[in-house]
Amino acid sequence: MSKRIENLGNYNTIRLMLQKKGGDLSALMKDIKNVGAREALPKQLSAGIFVGVGGAYVAYKISEHIKNRRQLRDKELEERLESVLATENTPNEPESEESSC
Repeated sequence: MSKRIENLGNYNTIRLMLQKKGGDLSALMKDIKNVGAREALPKQLSAGIFVGVGGAYVAYKISEHIKNRRQLRDKELEERLESVLATENTPNEPESEESSC
């Protein structure tokens, strides 16, 4: 009546790895963590690069927006100043004097 466990692949692999480490469970865990970190590293690097490039692009676009707004503001101020100076330089028409009767 014993039921055989079909999937003992991971158990047997771990048992053999533990035997190679001389039964030291902490050394085996350290090796497993190192392998996991090595496998996860490319994913972390790609995510980090993606975030870095995205952040740089956003910073570039913000600086471009600020620069464009500043140029538009300066151009508008120059036009206003020129129009004010132009109106000051034009001769004023003499005010109509009322004749005294």
